[in-house]
Amino acid sequence: MNNDVDPPNGTPIDLDCSGTKISRRIVIAVGHCFFKSGAWTDTRRLVPAADGIADSELGADPSPHGSTTSQWRYIRGDWMDHEWTNYDFGLMVLYNDSALKCWWWHAWQENSSGLTQDDVLLYGYPGEFQDCGGANSPHDDDFCFASIYGMGDPVITEGAYRFHYYMDTQPGMSGTGVYKIEGSERVVYGSHRGDYGCCMTDASRLNGGNTDLIQDAQSDHPGDGC
Repeated sequence: MNNDVDPPNGTPIDLDCSGTKISRRIVIAVGHCFFKSGAWTDTRRLVPAADGIADSELGADPSPHGSTTSQWRYIRGDWMDHEWTNYDFGLMVLYNDSALKCWWWHAWQENSSGLTQDDVLLYGYPGEFQDCGGANSPHDDDFCFASIYGMGDPVITEGAYRFHYYMDTQPGMSGTGVYKIEGSERVVYGSHRGDYGCCMTDASRLNGGNTDLIQDAQSDHPGDGC
């Protein structure tokens, strides 16, 4: 979300994108969450497991695990220079003293091929006033209200930079980690990007260039043990 303070109960979460924590300090998303139309966005605050539905329906805290502001944001150079879709990847780095540094994280896997027909899942946060009636939203107006929604489907096609699937997503879900279940682990293989062609949606895969960005950020900003 943007860099405002935590919203009070009864106020929708001003959500911009989704993301996935993959290590102590690294939260991956996509480049357009952080830099869009030639300018940096205000997306810099992490609200893990946000629950806007509980807030709007029950008056509960919409940020039950609190929130934290990121210290750094990284994007690919070709995304900053040209906003080419093949380089639509980015991440943010939490402060080393963040209270959420040791909050749990997903496994992740570098990949450049081999996902076609594999079942993948994504669970992200559509914007608060998007229509989630088809996902059985309990809100009176079928609003998504910045609560988690998701689905699973096979990968249909793939390339070196992105892979594609038929999953119905909405604004706010950009940056969602797209993952596979491997044993007892959820292993992230890409970050949801958005529309692809007329009917499919796609993810920026964790190929060599994007994992280099992750590893550079981890090297520059190591986290103490948890």
